[in-house]
Amino acid sequence: MEYLAELAREGRRTLIEFPDCSGCETFAEPDEDVMEVAREALEGWLETHLEFGEAPPQPSPRRKASRSSLAVRVNPALTIALLLRWRRQ
Repeated sequence: MEYLAELAREGRRTLIEFPDCSGCETFAEPDEDVMEVAREALEGWLETHLEFGEAPPQPSPRRKASRSSLAVRVNPALTIALLLRWRRQ
């Protein structure tokens, strides 16, 4: 499962936002791996929603990643937890 991240330059840092996940955003410093930082923020945001009994939003139908976006894959164990939560609703 993948969520699309929108990327923007903020000075020297890269702002990473997830349009499907309201409030999920982070910054990557110039020496950090943008994909790793994005995945950590997304998975933490999704796990927090699951812990509080909420069903996070499903990813929008796949759009092509552009120069200003990135497709971030969720780890398999978390993907299964999300699928089960959505199925129970």
